[in-house]
Amino acid sequence: MKFWMFAATALSIVFSLTSPTEAWHRVEHERITVVAVASLPDEIPAFLRRSTDAIASYSNDPDIMRLRQTPQLRNAEAPNHFIDLELLQGKPLPPLRYDYYAMCFELGVDPHKAGSAPYAIVEQMQRLTTSFAEYRRWPMDPHIRRRVLLNVGHMAHYAQDVCNPLHTTVHFDGRVDETGKSLGDDAGKGIHEPTDGLLSRLEIDMDAMAKSIKPVPYEDDIFAAVMTEVMTSHALVDRVYELEAPLRNAYAKKGASEEVIAFGQSRMTHAVTFTARLIVTAWAASEYLKLPPWHHRSATVRKQNPATADLPALGD
Repeated sequence: MKFWMFAATALSIVFSLTSPTEAWHRVEHERITVVAVASLPDEIPAFLRRSTDAIASYSNDPDIMRLRQTPQLRNAEAPNHFIDLELLQGKPLPPLRYDYYAMCFELGVDPHKAGSAPYAIVEQMQRLTTSFAEYRRWPMDPHIRRRVLLNVGHMAHYAQDVCNPLHTTVHFDGRVDETGKSLGDDAGKGIHEPTDGLLSRLEIDMDAMAKSIKPVPYEDDIFAAVMTEVMTSHALVDRVYELEAPLRNAYAKKGASEEVIAFGQSRMTHAVTFTARLIVTAWAASEYLKLPPWHHRSATVRKQNPATADLPALGD
């Protein structure tokens, strides 16, 4: 699912001429990822901070993994984009994915329907941490550098998804009853698209926003930090429905109300900060991650392999 809102903190906002189709498929995740990367402090490797185009492109990959023409991949990937907290009956989520599945089965809930976004975020952040640890040991290895960028982009996608309150609830596209049946058009049916696509109606000064964000690493348990962000977003589900009419108006290019702009500003700030903090947390953690003694990336092997010998190293 696409990250849905893009607005500014204390910035001038005007309507964009971006088409809905372009925004729905690409712009939301790409633009928010660009701002998050631009906000990173100098201690983050320079090659990463200068690779915003690549990372922004990779941030859309998880959605391409959900095509109907690839049903096995879609089945495995789709739950990683949401978490329907109401189905979990207030139970605290365990930090490990398969313990969570076991909890779902105990509750009589299909984990595929409940979603697994928090686990996707943490698992992807730990992939990034491992790639960063490899980079620290072999900083000029172009394959490791590319893997770092890929992992940043994928992590950014999942992190941004949960910053949309509708990615945290059974009421993701209109109010539903306890069986999941829609309560009808007058209960917000169809709200997901105008909420998801609000970015295509708003424009910001990306440089100014990047300068306003000062990301710092999470110091506590990373799963707990992710769940705090999820719960913060979930607390705003009712607010989304309160804004249903002005959200629809904004999406229909009838004007964005001050309430919609303010709501977008708040969610945008959370999404950029969340993404950037996860990156700096992974970098900090990588300093202490010990790679196994048998693990080695051999530059000699690559030089002997004609298929990879001429791959350029990414710039420092």
